[in-house]
Amino acid sequence: MHPILSPNAKPPESPQELAQLCHWIEEHIDQQIGWTDLVAQSGMDHTTLQKQFNLYFRTSPMQWIRSKRLERKQRQVSIMSAALPIPNALKMG
Repeated sequence: MHPILSPNAKPPESPQELAQLCHWIEEHIDQQIGWTDLVAQSGMDHTTLQKQFNLYFRTSPMQWIRSKRLERKQRQVSIMSAALPIPNALKMG
């Protein structure tokens, strides 16, 4: 029987499930997050998770995580540089 017609087939994941996973990732962004964590948290298998991220974000889950970490670091640098007096900021390069 075709997998889509199988009574045990899991329906495609919804954007809501993906949004919940992304929220979880952002809450744990400072921790090491691997495929095992993503699969366990989402309930999706590796392939489905990869396809869902590619469909909705046009990137892989790991690249999405790296992007979120980079965005966070950029915000932190921006906040820190705004708090530094200009002469001190110039000394730092």
